[in-house]
Amino acid sequence: MKSDKLYLTQYKEIHRKVDENLDIRGSALSALVQICISNQGRLPQAARDKFKDCVPDSYFDYIEVVTKDVLQLVR
Repeated sequence: MKSDKLYLTQYKEIHRKVDENLDIRGSALSALVQICISNQGRLPQAARDKFKDCVPDSYFDYIEVVTKDVLQLVR
């Protein structure tokens, strides 16, 4: 239960921070945040390739930075 609560807290915080600063379609942002969390703050090339038509390259790096920061702070 604690891990579910932790995951949701991390997810909400990452989603909020990225959404405040970048314009990414909701479903793409949700998927990218989930993928990034499950890969300890990294977006695999496969994820980048999948979303490259709707997300600029620089956005992927920003999502990784935000995710790594939140994963360090919210434990």
